[in-house]
This record gives sequence, structure tokens and C-alpha cells, in this order.
Amino acid sequence: MGSTMLTEDQKRTIFEQVIGNNRFLGSEHYQNLLTYLFNASLKNETPKEINIATEVFNRKSDFNPNEDPIVRVYINKLRKKLADYYAKEGRSDKYRIAIPKGHYQLVFNIRKRTLLGQGFKNQPTLQKGLFISNAVLLILVVGLSILVFSIKENKEWGPVWNEFFENDLNTLLVVENPFFFQMDFEGWNRSLIIRHTWINSIRDLQEYLIEQDQTEREYEILKFPYITQNAVWPMPYILSVLQPRSKDIRIKTTNQIVPQDLKQYNIIYLGSLKSLGKLEHFLEGTSFSVDFHPNRFIQKIENEERIFRPDGSFSQYHVDYSLVMKRPGPAHNVIMMFIDFHSTGNTGTAKFFSDREKLDMVEEKFGSAFGHMPPYFEMLLKVEGLERINLSTEISYMNKLEFPQNPE
Repeated sequence: MGSTMLTEDQKRTIFEQVIGNNRFLGSEHYQNLLTYLFNASLKNETPKEINIATEVFNRKSDFNPNEDPIVRVYINKLRKKLADYYAKEGRSDKYRIAIPKGHYQLVFNIRKRTLLGQGFKNQPTLQKGLFISNAVLLILVVGLSILVFSIKENKEWGPVWNEFFENDLNTLLVVENPFFFQMDFEGWNRSLIIRHTWINSIRDLQEYLIEQDQTEREYEILKFPYITQNAVWPMPYILSVLQPRSKDIRIKTTNQIVPQDLKQYNIIYLGSLKSLGKLEHFLEGTSFSVDFHPNRFIQKIENEERIFRPDGSFSQYHVDYSLVMKRPGPAHNVIMMFIDFHSTGNTGTAKFFSDREKLDMVEEKFGSAFGHMPPYFEMLLKVEGLERINLSTEISYMNKLEFPQNPE
């Protein structure tokens, strides 16, 4: 069913739901532009660029689009805002507003329905080499750790790491565990274990089943964990810092941790932004948040918003990012998180944070900016790689974090 089959009242209801979203309420320009296009659509008119410029953006009648691209810029950003809305809050909306490329006419389309399982092509459920069982994980970690330890000295690590050695708590290394679920498929006489990159929790799965009208399908959450390379390859570098000075180091996956763990241990998280799970709320108080559709770090400083996302093919040359955050925990403990998109980001960053000369540089940069090395901080590192090989790691952003003393 296209927009021609909708009544004006139906269109207005759809429009008001979209424009009432926070992403439009906060911007008068986008509100005015979307309203103008909506009113034109009710008249079945296709606005011209000069009309939008003069009537929405108050440009003069001699407006020249070749010299002033304001309309094209705002239309492109409006398309992205609409896409972002329908990827999140409006993902279950039956009808969707769109602005097809090439013209400025607003159209109403019905959401395309897909069968559960479509979109999984070229995404093997258990891709060879990507997911690793716990037993294999331990073998890899021990072997890689021996290699790293053999070239590391027992040295002082300075203020970045000292809290992990100075308090009385053991350290819990939390590694990501991607969300898998198992579902029976009629006619196949078998069940499939499924990994969908948009589904990272039971809530995501339930919302997906509602969207696809599949709520009667029975499913079961995978009971045994799988570990990704985001956690395996960086781990020896982190362990080379913690051992032999830490009293005890334990390993759990994100789905295994319980609330009590967050009070009994110092916590280090190694993994991608998609598997933060219960740890995501520890990003509160920082300038960063995460988004899954598409994958990106969102940084907000005052009224400015910056977006960081991976670039390039992971199997070839690519750019990854790793967000490193250190903050106090809920019970006089310390929490440090290494969050990336692919394994390249955390591998390069873990290597960076286990290099005493690099840490000296970090301390010097913080000292120059704030007069001292703050106990809590946030850093974003840009990591370039080629077929899983780290090529370079550089600091893109760093800032101190302030929290109430001795948080409870």
C-alpha cells in the first residue's frame, strides 16, 4: 500500500508521530523543513529547491543553488534523521515517511515485511575463526600470554593502572559474549542457531519478532558462550600489565556477570559496543554513547555532536576505533572499559596501554592539559589495520572524568 491509499488524516497522524520525536523537536530548521514538505505532499506538489530556500530558509529571490547548497545539505541530513528514527523508535511503524533521492517530494511508504532469517545471507551463524569456545579461549590466552610475558618486564605502570594494584579487590576480566538464539524452522526438521547483528539482547529479539509478526515463534537463548576475537587478541596485553602484581584475575563473559560482581571486583571489559549488556550504563557521566544501527560512537560536548564509526573492509585495510574509559565503580572499586567495533581496535589499544613509553606520553598529555594525570578519564583511539594486523594507533580524543568521591 503506497501513500496514494492513505487519507489526509492518516498521513497527518504519521507525520505528527515523526515530528514529535525528540530528534526533530530540538531543531526548528528540521521541523520547518519537514512541515513544509508534508504540506506540499498533501497538495501533491513537488517543491523546487528555490522555493524551499526562500520559504523555509529565508533566502532572497536571487538565490543561486550553485553557490549556496543549504537546501541539499538539510535535505540529506533530514533523510538521515528519518532513517535513524525508523531504525530505532520507529522501527515498528507500519507506514514510513521518505524523501526519495533526486527530488524533494515527501512520500509515505508501507514498511516492507521480511521473513525471520532473511538478511542472514553471507553471515554464517558460526563463522569459522570468529567465535571461540571457552576451552579454546583459555588455551589461546595462556599461549599468547606466555609470548607477551616473555618480552615484558615487571615494571611500575603508573597512575593509569595503579588502582588495580593498590586496593584490596581482585580483578574481573569481562569479555564480550555475542547474543545467539536458537529457533525451530518448519519444514527443515531442525533448529538453527542464529546470530543477528541487530539483536543483542532478549529485548531486541522480542522487538524484532513483533516487527516481523513472528511473536508465536518459539525460541531459546543459547546456553553456552562464544568469545570473539575482540576479546581474545587484546587479552594477553592486558594480562601482561595485571600479572604478576594483581592478587587474582578471573574471567567471565558479559552474560555471566551478576550485580554482585560489580561490587566485589575491579572490572575490566574487553569487547565490542554490541555486547556491553549490563555494563552500558557505566558510560553515563562520559561524553560518549553508543549506537548499533549503524554501529557508531556518538560524542556530545555542549551543543556539538561528533560521530565516529569504522571505515573500510575488515578483511582489508580499515579504520577502527576503541573507546577507553576509566571510572569509579559502585563500591570503592575501579572500572575500565575497552570498547571497539572490530578486534583491530581493542588489539591496537591494549598494546598501546601495555607500553610504558606510550603511557608516559598519555600522562604527559594529560599533565599539559590539566596539570596532573586524572584518576578517571575517557580516551578515543583511532586504530588502522590490514587483515587483522594493527598498523598504527593514535589518540583522537582525551579528557578527564569527574565523579563524586567514594561513590555508593
